[in-house]
Amino acid sequence: MAHSHLVIRHLVQGLEARGRDAIDIRMPEVIENFVTAVADLFEPFSGAARVGYECNFADDSFEISMFVGAREIVGGQFDGRQEPQNFRFNLQGLFDRFDSIQSLLWNAMPHSPMNDGGLSFVVVEGLVQGHTVRLQLHPTAPEEMGPAIREYTDGTVELAN
Repeated sequence: MAHSHLVIRHLVQGLEARGRDAIDIRMPEVIENFVTAVADLFEPFSGAARVGYECNFADDSFEISMFVGAREIVGGQFDGRQEPQNFRFNLQGLFDRFDSIQSLLWNAMPHSPMNDGGLSFVVVEGLVQGHTVRLQLHPTAPEEMGPAIREYTDGTVELAN
């Protein structure tokens, strides 16, 4: 699968919310590697897809949300339309990415006021090389992310900003 990763958006938000001085925190390499390994478990049913994520550090754990970004159609009668990507996710492979798993949940809210199509996501909490990780796997990207890829009518695909 062709993919790349969207920008980390809120890594130090949890620290700042607790009133600490601004601290320049980098996501540890082990967590970066974890995100990359989990991204490889997303597989689009057709074409190319781009896996994105957001990461927060709060309450001494990394809270990571991952998703497949939308595809924007460029040209033709559907020009400008953004469509979610259909994909499968290898849950068995996820077990190999954690050292241990304390919790595995599926949240399904088919009647959710936040989303007309319903809301569903998997939550896994566990340890990754001594770091507590709360991973959420979402079927779509947050709306404010915009498209992840652009697909032209001639079949050409490019990464969106």
